Amino acid sequence: MTATARVWIKPISPAQPGSWFLMSGPAVVSGGAGGWVDLTRPKRRTTVEFDSVPPLVQTIPVLLDGLTGQMRRPTSIEPSARLLEQWALPTDSTGEPPILRISGPVEGAGRKWVITDLAWEGPIRNDRGRRVQQDVTVTLQEYITVTVVGSPAAAARRRRNG
Repeated sequence: MTATARVWIKPISPAQPGSWFLMSGPAVVSGGAGGWVDLTRPKRRTTVEFDSVPPLVQTIPVLLDGLTGQMRRPTSIEPSARLLEQWALPTDSTGEPPILRISGPVEGAGRKWVITDLAWEGPIRNDRGRRVQQDVTVTLQEYITVTVVGSPAAAARRRRNG
């Protein structure tokens, strides 16, 4: 991973402007396989049963950097930090956090994602207490739309009643 690798994160629902973020390491993907759950049985050995395929989870280490490349003085990373925090919280219009698209040296660029965690560590602050550099691990979970399937009994009643 080069020091200039960047990931583009853009809310698509509700639509908002996106932003580039400097990656401080490679993205790691997990999930998307398995789906086995333990079935405990009193006084007997636990068994397993297949439930469903879990969504993908991706962690992306990001460096919010207001120190590098500045000719005069460090700049605050607070706007970038607030943007990530805003994308992890419910919006007024939907009551849910935004659904995102990502691109760059990451997996699942064609998929939809939601932020499930922001792990902040190692801030560097200026003399006014503002963060000028901050590591944050952005955890995304694949967003899978719920498909509502009608009840077979309700469909039969509709056919019977005309």
